[in-house]
Amino acid sequence: MQIRYSVREGGRRWRKNVNIETETINKLFEILSNERRRRLCVYMVESDDEIFSFEELVGQFVSGASNVDVTVDETVAKRRDRIAIALHHSHLPKLADFGIIEYDMESKTTRYEDFPVDNLADWMMENRRISQ
Repeated sequence: MQIRYSVREGGRRWRKNVNIETETINKLFEILSNERRRRLCVYMVESDDEIFSFEELVGQFVSGASNVDVTVDETVAKRRDRIAIALHHSHLPKLADFGIIEYDMESKTTRYEDFPVDNLADWMMENRRISQ
């Protein structure tokens, strides 16, 4: 399958076409089936920054935690720790292993890799029209 997406370089966007195997698309959907990973991608795609600190990403979830994410007895510090552990050991490594982000565990910095996540919905709609 061919997917078309845009890339940020030097403050400009460029269009690229790449061929992606069906297995790769399936793995991408599996990775993005988790709400936290989707929220991470959306945050990085919509930001003008290219590099994100670990604390910045954790803060996005602590400040925006829904009632489902928070138990009655949980303090903000406990919530921050729980979210930090999940991001560090699960969500960021999965996104990095797939090539969506670059995650440096030592410096705890993350860089979005301009993977075609930001144009995936457009691609899905176009692919749907072609296959009908």
